[in-house]
Amino acid sequence: MQTLLPVLGLLGIILVVFGTTFAVPLGVSLGVGDGAHRAFAPEMALTIVAGAALWGLTRRFRRELQARDGVLLVVLAWSVLPVFGALPLLAYFEGVSRPSRG
Repeated sequence: MQTLLPVLGLLGIILVVFGTTFAVPLGVSLGVGDGAHRAFAPEMALTIVAGAALWGLTRRFRRELQARDGVLLVVLAWSVLPVFGALPLLAYFEGVSRPSRG
């Protein structure tokens, strides 16, 4: 478990940076006024908070990373980032698919 903690800390930092990239589609949505900002804003906050929490819980575990840690970090990043990247799309399509009332 001690081996995994520094890698999880780096994954948290990557999640925070990835969450801030949601600001681009959020800004475009606000500029165009298409309403997609309701899907991007909460998911952006969720991604940043999850990454900050992961980093905050593991920041005191520091050590020199080995090559196998790099492999683990790449596997985790390729597994976790698509999940967080899909959240705004899921929220948007769920909102669009609801029938309108009235």
